[in-house]
Amino acid sequence: MLREIVLIEPTLNKFSALGTFCRHSSLDPIACEYLAAAIKKDGYQVKITKHSEFSKKTFSKEGYEYNLDVVGFSVMTYNFMVAKNLAKEIKLHNPKVFTIFGGYYASARPTIVKDENIDFVIIGEGERTFIELLDILNSNGDITKVKGIAYWDNGLHINPQRERIENLDKLPFPIRGIEFLKDSKIGGLVYPPPSKQISVCQITYSRGCPYNCTFCNSPQLWGKQVRWRSAKNLVDEIEYLQQKFGTNMVFFTDLTFDLNKTKVYELCNEIRNRGIDIDWFPMCRVDHVDKDLLVAMKEAGCTKISYGIDSISNVTLSKIKPRQNINLGKIKSALELTSDVGIIVRAYVMIGYPWEDKESLQETKEILKVLPIDDLRISFLTPFPGTTLYDEFKKEGLLITEDFSRYTSDEPIVKGKGLSQEELIEIRERIFEKFYNSKEYEMRKKDKLKKFPHLMKSYEEFFEFLHSKKVLR
Repeated sequence: MLREIVLIEPTLNKFSALGTFCRHSSLDPIACEYLAAAIKKDGYQVKITKHSEFSKKTFSKEGYEYNLDVVGFSVMTYNFMVAKNLAKEIKLHNPKVFTIFGGYYASARPTIVKDENIDFVIIGEGERTFIELLDILNSNGDITKVKGIAYWDNGLHINPQRERIENLDKLPFPIRGIEFLKDSKIGGLVYPPPSKQISVCQITYSRGCPYNCTFCNSPQLWGKQVRWRSAKNLVDEIEYLQQKFGTNMVFFTDLTFDLNKTKVYELCNEIRNRGIDIDWFPMCRVDHVDKDLLVAMKEAGCTKISYGIDSISNVTLSKIKPRQNINLGKIKSALELTSDVGIIVRAYVMIGYPWEDKESLQETKEILKVLPIDDLRISFLTPFPGTTLYDEFKKEGLLITEDFSRYTSDEPIVKGKGLSQEELIEIRERIFEKFYNSKEYEMRKKDKLKKFPHLMKSYEEFFEFLHSKKVLR
């Protein structure tokens, strides 16, 4: 009988200073929390942990022993090697343990199951598949009957795809642990600022994205069809989080929060009608928002929006599928509308496309200064395994490395047009420095604080952080 089940989100502490301050810091492991809730509901005992190494001291401290029955790993591309090494170390102490890998990277590359330390890979949504696999292992049943898994048995076996979960309301709320929430924060320029945040949680309204961007590997995990929870179910979870943990801010994991405006309005109305006081932070597309939608979101507690701009070069946008209908004019309009209603604007911009040169990146630096962006995140184009770009760039010999622990998006992975890795890193640092030190940014900040003085503490903490990272003079 399988009794001791542990779910691990491996951690990796190797981001650059600039990359670190651009990221969300220390949020709860929502994938493991969702999976744990489903496993527990089915009658199994389960624990969640976040670790970068396996040691007897660490595991004994948390009540785990070496006689684990099942260890599940939620893996991204950059932390796969950490997870694989953890699995190897655990199996050295207990060869009978079952190791199960899931998440974005595992779904995109089920062939990792060839490794002797990986017993199963779950492809796609994990809740139903993990439970069915546990039941089969408990009963010594037929593994070939479990949909949505890959395993190795004298060769690679990939079972038929599992159907998507249609009604997300039927999933139990993720199991939250105070050990994660007590230190959970969202960094960057944000309201409330980190010092005022309490038990920040990730929360999910929808799963999936229809756009199939060439640099994104989400289709392998979620598919292209989008499934939504009801607004009532989601706000019920927010109330639960507030009552149990005092949560005052949530971050939406939705890949395209504003995909369906009707669903956004339903959520905003549910929050307002129930008198819920919560600050929240989603990710949106610039070609979906309008003033009425933004006002409704602001009135319901939205204090910050991240936009995946990807590039501000019309030439680059025309080459990125499916971004061809987006241009600099649409980007600027959406950012202005967002800023005008008092929502903090975060922009995700990628550099390091193989056709970019110093001249085009200089243009990017100059344009960024005049866009109404409050919080800038610049990453390097990273073609994750399972994406169209990965296959194309590998075939063309454009990949600098296939050491996936370096695929953090804070390091150039693609060969540039006459630009070395060192030059690209230096250019990114200069873009940050020029952006936050520009007179245009200073003028926008003063204007925004004049209109929305409640953001003063947020700016103060953010700029203290920028000074500590020597981004500001």
